[in-house]
Amino acid sequence: RVRVQSGQIAGYAGDVWFPQPPPKDHPWRSMPWQAMTPHTSGTTLSAQTRYAAGVREILECYFEGKPIRDEYLIAQNGALAGTGAHSYSQGNATKGSEEAVGFSKKN
Repeated sequence: RVRVQSGQIAGYAGDVWFPQPPPKDHPWRSMPWQAMTPHTSGTTLSAQTRYAAGVREILECYFEGKPIRDEYLIAQNGALAGTGAHSYSQGNATKGSEEAVGFSKKN
């Protein structure tokens, strides 16, 4: 986060992070110029083509100020939305955030 804010790097994109879900005060929740993407390792080329087309449509809608289709939404404005509202439940199913409290950053 510090490197993005200082301008040392322009942004950050990741597909796997710890803990999942991140705690409410995790830096990734408020970091500028960042994106989290689905982990696609081990998928077929045709599936990756579909993912890419979906990501492109989402970005085009976002930059053009158009609504994103419900089937692409998981969360919006801090709450489950679209397909995510039907596929997931509120809460912390993985307990990742609670487990992470026991870890400290090594310097």
